[in-house]
Amino acid sequence: MDTVQQLDDNLRSGFTYTFTFVLDNYFTQPSINTILADLDTYAPSFLGSVGASWSAGLGLFTNYLNVTFTYIGDGSDVVSDVAAELIAAFAGGSNDDFTFTQASTGTAGISSVSAATALGNAVGTGVGSTLGTAVQGATSGLVTSAWPVLLVLALGFGAYIIMTTGIGQRSRA
Repeated sequence: MDTVQQLDDNLRSGFTYTFTFVLDNYFTQPSINTILADLDTYAPSFLGSVGASWSAGLGLFTNYLNVTFTYIGDGSDVVSDVAAELIAAFAGGSNDDFTFTQASTGTAGISSVSAATALGNAVGTGVGSTLGTAVQGATSGLVTSAWPVLLVLALGFGAYIIMTTGIGQRSRA
């Protein structure tokens, strides 16, 4: 049975874990091959049988990355430290930015909106509320970060219309 892990939980040697991350860059998603190359080169050596998969998230441009591995360390590593090392591996390789979402034993990870909702319900209102806040923050970040691009596109489109239709030009009489 998959169990959600706390940030200060020690990993147990021989157990399979799935760490779930949210991609911070909304517009470019690295391939699984790129992710696996980053992990192969930069991830700690106490991770065995590493795999990765994308799954749809909550929000228009949100994607979850599930990284599954067998922990082969000495048991002194905690969830938060391993998550930080995986984030550093992504950044060190292909310079991709991720935010840690959760860790669980097993291979489930977050696979859909219903799974994320079930997770929020299962672990209680406080964590469910935190997850909701995180999702809201992720989607509001899209609005905050996308508006300059949208403004430039709108101004460019307006200029194009003005130039091609002759709006604003004086007629010669």
